[in-house]
Amino acid sequence: MKIRIFLPIALIFALATMSYASNAPLISPDQLKSVLSDSNLTILDVRTGSDWETSEYKIKGAHRAAPEDFDAWSDKYNKNGHYVLYCS
Repeated sequence: MKIRIFLPIALIFALATMSYASNAPLISPDQLKSVLSDSNLTILDVRTGSDWETSEYKIKGAHRAAPEDFDAWSDKYNKNGHYVLYCS
């Protein structure tokens, strides 16, 4: 599984325009493990529907961020933080 990483949060706004997602760098699970201790890192689980609801695999400490609710959650995160968004 590859994980897309967006730095800084300003790039999260690209989520609204999916064409930007193809430009996001990918990291491996091992690379993610190596940065989990970064206090400036926030992991956002952006899986939708049953992909999120029925999954037995969730990254510990990840925040649920439903893409369809972007306007509701996008302002609550530090715009200078480091973010990992993951989906299936």
